[in-house]
Amino acid sequence: MYLLMFMAAHKWRFVGIFILLSIIGGAALVMWNFIGLLLVSFAMAYIIYPLAGYLSGGNRKAGKKYLSACLTSVLLVALPVIYIMVYSLNVILQWLIENFGMIQSGSFTEGLKSGLDSAGFGVVSERLGSELGRLITSATDALWTQVTQPTWFLETSISLALFFVATFYFLYEGPRLMELIKKHVPTREKFLHELMSTVDKIFYGLFIGHLLTSVIIAGLAAVGFWVILRPPLITLGFLVGMMFVVSFLPLIGPWLMYVPMGLWYMALLPGGTMAGILILIYGSLILTIVPDFYIRPKLVRRDADIHPLLILLGFFGGPFVMGFKGIILGPLVLGLAQAIVMLYVEKRHILEDLFKRV
Repeated sequence: MYLLMFMAAHKWRFVGIFILLSIIGGAALVMWNFIGLLLVSFAMAYIIYPLAGYLSGGNRKAGKKYLSACLTSVLLVALPVIYIMVYSLNVILQWLIENFGMIQSGSFTEGLKSGLDSAGFGVVSERLGSELGRLITSATDALWTQVTQPTWFLETSISLALFFVATFYFLYEGPRLMELIKKHVPTREKFLHELMSTVDKIFYGLFIGHLLTSVIIAGLAAVGFWVILRPPLITLGFLVGMMFVVSFLPLIGPWLMYVPMGLWYMALLPGGTMAGILILIYGSLILTIVPDFYIRPKLVRRDADIHPLLILLGFFGGPFVMGFKGIILGPLVLGLAQAIVMLYVEKRHILEDLFKRV
C-alpha cells in the first residue's frame, strides 16, 4: 500500500517536472532567435541607466516620474539612431541604383586597376584590382539582394521596434529586478555578493569602454576625413555619425566605411587615387589597429579590470563562436571566468564555506 502511494507520488512529481521542463524548453526555443537582440537591448539599457536616474531625480521607484524618465531616455537614443539608419538607407539605395549596372559590367574593376596602376603599383595592380573588384561585386550583389527582398524592410522595422521596446522594459524593470535578486541572495553569502559586484563592474567596463572607443574612433575619423577629403560639413557630419554606428559593432567595424570610400576614390574619381590610398592607410592604422589593440583594451581594463588579451579574444572570438550575440557574450564570459578564478584565489575560504553548506 505504502509502496503504491510512494510510486504514485513520484510519478506525479516526474510528470510535473517534465511539464515544467517542457514549458521552459518551449519558451527558450521561442526566445532563441531574439537572444542577440535582447542582449543588445540589455546593454543599451545598462548604458542609459544613469541618464534615466538623472532625469528622474534619482527616484527609480516604479511610477509616472521614472516611467517618463525611461521613455525620454529611450527616445533620446532612438530618434538619432532611426534618423541615421533612414538617411543611410536612402544614400545606399541611391548609390546602388546609380552604380549597380557599372559594377556588374566590370567598369568599376577596370577603373580600380587604372587607379592602382597610376599610383605606382605596377604589375600588382592587375591582380590586386581584379581581386578587389571581385569582392566588391560579391558584396554589392549580396546587398542588392538583401534590400530588394519584399520582407526586408518589414523585418528590419519589427526588429528595431522590438529593440527599443525591450530596452525600455529592461530600463524600467531593472531596479525591481536588482531588488529581487538581492532579496533572495542571503547577506551571509559573501561570495555571491562579490560575484554580483564583479558582474556589475564588468558590464560597466565593457559597455562604457566600448562606447567611449566608438566615440574616439568617430572623432579620429572626423579629423582624418577633413584633412584628406575636405568635404562639406553636412557630409562630414554624416560620415562621422555612420562611423560611430559601425564602430559600435565590433563584428562590422570602421572598415565598412573607409574601405568602400578608399576604393571608390581610387577607381572612379579622376585624380582621387592618392586620396583613396590615404583613406585606406589612415583607416587601417588609426581607425582599426590603434583602437582595437590599444584604446579599447585600455579603456575596458580601466573600469572592468579584465586582461587585455581576454578583451581582444572576447570581442573578436565571441561573434565567430556564438554569432551576433557573441559580441556581448564573448567578452562577458571571459571576463566572468577571470573574475571567478581571481575570486577563488583571493577569497578561497568563502567559496569553500559556500560549497560545504550546499
